Amino acid sequence: MDLYKSSLCWYDYIEVRDGYWRKAPLLGRFCGDKVPDVLTSTESRMWVEFRSSSNWVGKGFAAVYEAICGGEINKDAGQIQSPNYPDDYRPSKECVWKITVSEDYNVGLSFQAFEIERHDSCAYDYLEVRDGNTESSPLIGRFCGYDKPEDIRSTSNNLWMKFVSDGTVNKAGFAANFFKEEDECAKPDNGGCEQRCVNTLGSYKCACDPGYELAPDKKSCEAACGGLLSKLNGTITTPGWPKEYPPNKNCVWQVVAPTQYRISMQFEFFELEGNEVSVPRSSAHIRDREP
Repeated sequence: MDLYKSSLCWYDYIEVRDGYWRKAPLLGRFCGDKVPDVLTSTESRMWVEFRSSSNWVGKGFAAVYEAICGGEINKDAGQIQSPNYPDDYRPSKECVWKITVSEDYNVGLSFQAFEIERHDSCAYDYLEVRDGNTESSPLIGRFCGYDKPEDIRSTSNNLWMKFVSDGTVNKAGFAANFFKEEDECAKPDNGGCEQRCVNTLGSYKCACDPGYELAPDKKSCEAACGGLLSKLNGTITTPGWPKEYPPNKNCVWQVVAPTQYRISMQFEFFELEGNEVSVPRSSAHIRDREP
Protein backbone atom coordinates (compact mmCIF):
# COMPACT_ATOMS: atom_id res chain seq x y z
CA MET A 1 0.00 0.00 0.00
CA ASP A 2 1.31 3.43 -0.93
CA LEU A 3 -1.07 6.31 -0.10
CA TYR A 4 -0.42 9.83 1.13
CA LYS A 5 -0.22 9.71 4.93
CA SER A 6 -2.09 12.36 6.89
CA SER A 7 -3.58 12.78 10.34
CA LEU A 8 -6.73 10.63 10.58
CA CYS A 9 -6.17 9.76 6.88
CA TRP A 10 -8.00 12.95 5.96
CA TYR A 11 -6.86 13.28 2.32
CA ASP A 12 -6.04 10.05 0.51
CA TYR A 13 -7.45 6.89 2.05
CA ILE A 14 -9.13 3.56 1.57
CA GLU A 15 -12.16 2.91 3.76
CA VAL A 16 -13.65 -0.53 4.44
CA ARG A 17 -17.09 -1.02 5.97
CA ASP A 18 -18.93 -4.09 7.24
CA GLY A 19 -22.03 -4.01 5.05
CA TYR A 20 -23.46 -2.82 1.76
CA TRP A 21 -23.38 0.99 2.03
CA ARG A 22 -21.44 4.03 3.20
CA LYS A 23 -23.04 4.12 6.66
CA ALA A 24 -22.31 0.49 7.52
CA PRO A 25 -20.04 -0.15 10.55
CA LEU A 26 -16.46 0.96 9.86
CA LEU A 27 -13.82 -1.77 9.76
CA GLY A 28 -11.01 0.69 9.13
CA ARG A 29 -9.70 3.77 7.29
CA PHE A 30 -6.15 3.38 6.03
CA CYS A 31 -3.41 5.51 4.46
CA GLY A 32 0.39 5.57 4.36
CA ASP A 33 2.47 2.51 3.59
CA LYS A 34 1.57 0.13 6.41
CA VAL A 35 -0.35 -2.90 5.15
CA PRO A 36 -3.55 -3.39 7.20
CA ASP A 37 -4.35 -6.66 8.92
CA VAL A 38 -6.83 -9.07 7.34
CA LEU A 39 -10.38 -7.70 7.45
CA THR A 40 -13.43 -9.95 7.67
CA SER A 41 -17.07 -8.95 7.32
CA THR A 42 -19.74 -10.37 9.60
CA GLU A 43 -22.10 -11.12 6.70
CA SER A 44 -22.01 -11.39 2.90
CA ARG A 45 -21.39 -7.70 2.00
CA MET A 46 -18.35 -5.42 2.28
CA TRP A 47 -18.07 -1.76 1.24
CA VAL A 48 -14.64 -0.64 -0.06
CA GLU A 49 -14.13 3.04 -0.96
CA PHE A 50 -10.95 4.75 -2.21
CA ARG A 51 -10.52 8.53 -2.27
CA SER A 52 -7.62 10.74 -3.33
CA SER A 53 -7.60 14.50 -2.78
CA SER A 54 -3.93 15.48 -2.40
CA ASN A 55 -1.38 16.41 -5.03
CA TRP A 56 0.91 13.67 -3.84
CA VAL A 57 1.08 10.72 -6.22
CA GLY A 58 1.63 7.23 -4.88
CA LYS A 59 1.29 3.71 -6.19
CA GLY A 60 -2.03 3.19 -4.44
CA PHE A 61 -2.95 -0.25 -3.16
CA ALA A 62 -3.62 -3.80 -4.24
CA ALA A 63 -5.77 -6.21 -2.22
CA VAL A 64 -7.19 -9.66 -2.77
CA TYR A 65 -10.57 -10.77 -1.50
CA GLU A 66 -12.13 -14.17 -1.00
CA ALA A 67 -15.61 -15.32 -0.03
CA ILE A 68 -15.21 -17.36 3.14
CA CYS A 69 -17.85 -19.29 5.01
CA GLY A 70 -18.57 -20.28 8.58
CA GLY A 71 -17.60 -18.60 11.80
CA GLU A 72 -19.01 -17.69 15.19
CA ILE A 73 -22.10 -15.49 15.01
CA ASN A 74 -23.21 -13.64 18.13
CA LYS A 75 -26.34 -11.69 17.19
CA ASP A 76 -30.10 -12.07 17.51
CA ALA A 77 -30.97 -12.24 13.80
CA GLY A 78 -29.32 -12.67 10.43
CA GLN A 79 -29.01 -14.87 7.37
CA ILE A 80 -26.72 -17.80 6.59
CA GLN A 81 -25.97 -18.80 3.01
CA SER A 82 -23.93 -21.50 1.35
CA PRO A 83 -20.70 -20.25 -0.28
CA ASN A 84 -21.28 -18.26 -3.48
CA TYR A 85 -25.08 -18.28 -3.06
CA PRO A 86 -27.25 -17.77 -5.14
CA ASP A 87 -24.75 -19.16 -7.66
CA ASP A 88 -23.61 -22.75 -7.34
CA TYR A 89 -21.44 -23.54 -4.34
CA ARG A 90 -17.82 -24.51 -4.95
CA PRO A 91 -16.50 -28.08 -4.68
CA SER A 92 -14.67 -29.40 -1.63
CA LYS A 93 -16.00 -26.84 0.85
CA GLU A 94 -16.55 -27.29 4.58
CA CYS A 95 -18.21 -24.47 6.51
CA VAL A 96 -19.09 -24.47 10.21
CA TRP A 97 -21.33 -21.85 11.81
CA LYS A 98 -21.83 -21.46 15.55
CA ILE A 99 -24.87 -19.27 16.24
CA THR A 100 -25.48 -17.71 19.65
CA VAL A 101 -28.45 -15.47 20.47
CA SER A 102 -29.32 -13.69 23.73
CA GLU A 103 -29.63 -15.68 26.94
CA ASP A 104 -33.06 -17.10 27.82
CA TYR A 105 -33.98 -17.42 24.14
CA ASN A 106 -33.85 -20.26 21.63
CA VAL A 107 -32.52 -20.12 18.07
CA GLY A 108 -35.11 -20.25 15.29
CA LEU A 109 -34.02 -21.28 11.78
CA SER A 110 -36.23 -20.89 8.71
CA PHE A 111 -35.11 -21.84 5.18
CA GLN A 112 -35.87 -19.58 2.22
CA ALA A 113 -34.18 -21.71 -0.44
CA PHE A 114 -32.61 -25.16 -0.48
CA GLU A 115 -30.90 -27.06 -3.31
CA ILE A 116 -28.11 -29.49 -2.39
CA GLU A 117 -27.01 -32.58 -4.31
CA ARG A 118 -29.54 -35.34 -3.65
CA HIS A 119 -28.53 -38.65 -2.08
CA ASP A 120 -30.52 -41.18 -0.04
CA SER A 121 -28.26 -40.82 3.01
CA CYS A 122 -26.86 -37.33 2.19
CA ALA A 123 -23.39 -38.85 1.92
CA TYR A 124 -21.88 -36.37 -0.55
CA ASP A 125 -23.10 -32.78 -0.14
CA TYR A 126 -25.15 -31.95 2.95
CA LEU A 127 -26.10 -29.47 5.64
CA GLU A 128 -25.94 -30.74 9.21
CA VAL A 129 -27.70 -28.96 12.09
CA ARG A 130 -27.10 -29.71 15.77
CA ASP A 131 -28.84 -28.54 18.93
CA GLY A 132 -25.96 -26.86 20.76
CA ASN A 133 -22.59 -25.29 20.00
CA THR A 134 -20.35 -28.28 19.24
CA GLU A 135 -20.07 -31.09 16.72
CA SER A 136 -21.06 -33.55 19.45
CA SER A 137 -24.33 -31.76 20.28
CA PRO A 138 -27.57 -33.68 19.60
CA LEU A 139 -28.25 -34.03 15.89
CA ILE A 140 -31.36 -32.23 14.62
CA GLY A 141 -30.91 -33.38 11.05
CA ARG A 142 -28.68 -33.90 8.02
CA PHE A 143 -30.29 -32.41 4.94
CA CYS A 144 -29.80 -32.61 1.16
CA GLY A 145 -31.97 -32.66 -1.96
CA TYR A 146 -34.39 -30.01 -3.17
CA ASP A 147 -37.06 -29.90 -0.45
CA LYS A 148 -36.74 -27.14 2.13
CA PRO A 149 -36.31 -28.56 5.66
CA GLU A 150 -39.01 -27.78 8.20
CA ASP A 151 -38.47 -24.84 10.53
CA ILE A 152 -35.99 -25.60 13.31
CA ARG A 153 -35.89 -24.43 16.92
CA SER A 154 -33.05 -25.17 19.34
CA THR A 155 -33.57 -25.95 23.01
CA SER A 156 -30.94 -23.40 24.10
CA ASN A 157 -29.51 -20.15 22.75
CA ASN A 158 -26.98 -22.04 20.58
CA LEU A 159 -27.18 -23.75 17.19
CA TRP A 160 -24.38 -25.51 15.29
CA MET A 161 -24.41 -25.88 11.49
CA LYS A 162 -22.01 -27.52 9.03
CA PHE A 163 -22.14 -27.45 5.23
CA VAL A 164 -20.04 -29.93 3.23
CA SER A 165 -19.60 -30.30 -0.53
CA ASP A 166 -17.57 -32.96 -2.32
CA GLY A 167 -15.58 -32.55 -5.52
CA THR A 168 -18.25 -33.40 -8.09
CA VAL A 169 -21.85 -32.13 -8.38
CA ASN A 170 -22.51 -28.52 -7.34
CA LYS A 171 -25.93 -26.93 -6.81
CA ALA A 172 -27.36 -23.53 -5.81
CA GLY A 173 -27.07 -24.29 -2.09
CA PHE A 174 -29.24 -22.76 0.61
CA ALA A 175 -30.29 -19.56 2.33
CA ALA A 176 -31.74 -19.56 5.84
CA ASN A 177 -32.76 -16.87 8.31
CA PHE A 178 -31.95 -17.28 11.99
CA PHE A 179 -33.43 -15.29 14.87
CA LYS A 180 -33.96 -15.41 18.60
CA GLU A 181 -37.04 -17.44 19.42
CA GLU A 182 -39.20 -17.03 22.52
CA ASP A 183 -41.72 -19.49 23.95
CA GLU A 184 -44.67 -17.16 24.47
CA CYS A 185 -46.72 -20.01 25.89
CA ALA A 186 -44.35 -20.30 28.86
CA LYS A 187 -45.38 -16.87 30.14
CA PRO A 188 -47.65 -16.70 33.21
CA ASP A 189 -50.61 -15.45 31.15
CA ASN A 190 -50.39 -18.44 28.78
CA GLY A 191 -49.90 -16.05 25.87
CA GLY A 192 -53.29 -14.49 26.62
CA CYS A 193 -55.05 -17.68 25.49
CA GLU A 194 -58.17 -18.73 27.38
CA GLN A 195 -57.64 -22.49 27.03
CA ARG A 196 -54.56 -23.69 25.12
CA CYS A 197 -51.45 -21.95 23.76
CA VAL A 198 -49.53 -23.48 20.85
CA ASN A 199 -45.99 -22.19 20.29
CA THR A 200 -44.92 -21.72 16.67
CA LEU A 201 -41.62 -20.55 15.20
CA GLY A 202 -41.44 -16.80 15.67
CA SER A 203 -44.93 -16.56 17.12
CA TYR A 204 -47.74 -18.52 18.78
CA LYS A 205 -51.45 -19.22 18.38
CA CYS A 206 -54.33 -20.01 20.68
CA ALA A 207 -56.35 -23.21 20.48
CA CYS A 208 -59.40 -24.62 22.21
CA ASP A 209 -60.35 -27.86 23.90
CA PRO A 210 -62.57 -30.37 22.07
CA GLY A 211 -66.10 -29.03 21.71
CA TYR A 212 -64.94 -25.42 21.57
CA GLU A 213 -63.67 -23.13 18.84
CA LEU A 214 -61.78 -19.85 18.72
CA ALA A 215 -63.82 -16.70 19.08
CA PRO A 216 -63.25 -13.80 16.64
CA ASP A 217 -60.63 -12.31 18.99
CA LYS A 218 -58.48 -15.44 18.36
CA LYS A 219 -57.76 -15.79 22.08
CA SER A 220 -60.98 -16.75 23.87
CA CYS A 221 -62.99 -19.90 23.17
CA GLU A 222 -66.67 -20.48 22.66
CA ALA A 223 -68.76 -23.60 22.27
CA ALA A 224 -68.50 -25.06 18.81
CA CYS A 225 -71.64 -25.66 16.79
CA GLY A 226 -72.77 -27.58 13.76
CA GLY A 227 -71.57 -30.88 12.43
CA LEU A 228 -72.80 -34.33 11.44
CA LEU A 229 -75.12 -36.11 13.92
CA SER A 230 -75.60 -39.85 13.34
CA LYS A 231 -76.71 -41.14 16.76
CA LEU A 232 -80.27 -42.41 17.15
CA ASN A 233 -81.08 -39.61 19.58
CA GLY A 234 -79.47 -36.50 20.99
CA THR A 235 -79.76 -32.81 21.74
CA ILE A 236 -78.98 -29.72 19.69
CA THR A 237 -78.37 -26.41 21.43
CA THR A 238 -77.17 -22.99 20.40
CA PRO A 239 -73.48 -22.26 21.17
CA GLY A 240 -72.85 -21.64 24.85
CA TRP A 241 -76.28 -22.84 26.00
CA PRO A 242 -77.84 -22.01 28.46
CA LYS A 243 -75.99 -18.68 28.26
CA GLU A 244 -76.70 -16.21 25.49
CA TYR A 245 -75.35 -17.28 22.11
CA PRO A 246 -72.42 -15.25 20.68
CA PRO A 247 -72.79 -12.95 17.65
CA ASN A 248 -71.74 -13.73 14.09
CA LYS A 249 -72.29 -17.49 14.27
CA ASN A 250 -73.41 -19.72 11.41
CA CYS A 251 -74.16 -23.26 12.57
CA VAL A 252 -75.23 -26.12 10.31
CA TRP A 253 -76.17 -29.56 11.64
CA GLN A 254 -76.70 -32.56 9.41
CA VAL A 255 -78.86 -35.16 11.15
CA VAL A 256 -78.59 -38.59 9.51
CA ALA A 257 -80.56 -41.70 10.47
CA PRO A 258 -80.55 -45.23 9.04
CA THR A 259 -82.60 -45.63 5.87
CA GLN A 260 -85.51 -47.36 7.66
CA TYR A 261 -85.94 -44.46 10.11
CA ARG A 262 -87.49 -41.02 10.06
CA ILE A 263 -86.38 -38.11 12.25
CA SER A 264 -88.50 -36.16 14.72
CA MET A 265 -87.43 -32.95 16.44
CA GLN A 266 -89.05 -31.39 19.51
CA PHE A 267 -88.09 -27.87 20.64
CA GLU A 268 -88.00 -27.37 24.40
CA PHE A 269 -86.90 -23.73 24.34
CA PHE A 270 -86.78 -21.12 21.61
CA GLU A 271 -85.69 -17.51 21.95
CA LEU A 272 -84.05 -15.78 18.99
CA GLU A 273 -83.94 -12.13 18.03
CA GLY A 274 -87.12 -11.03 16.25
CA ASN A 275 -89.22 -13.95 17.49
CA GLU A 276 -91.48 -13.56 20.50
CA VAL A 277 -92.58 -17.20 20.60
CA SER A 278 -91.09 -18.97 23.60
CA VAL A 279 -91.51 -22.56 24.64
CA PRO A 280 -91.00 -22.84 28.42
CA ARG A 281 -88.45 -25.57 28.21
CA SER A 282 -84.75 -25.65 27.51
CA SER A 283 -83.50 -27.25 24.28
CA ALA A 284 -84.34 -29.37 21.22
CA HIS A 285 -84.47 -33.16 21.41
CA ILE A 286 -84.05 -35.40 18.38
CA ARG A 287 -85.37 -38.94 18.12
CA ASP A 288 -85.24 -41.44 15.31
CA ARG A 289 -88.45 -43.35 14.75
CA GLU A 290 -89.13 -46.37 12.62
CA PRO A 291 -91.87 -45.79 10.05
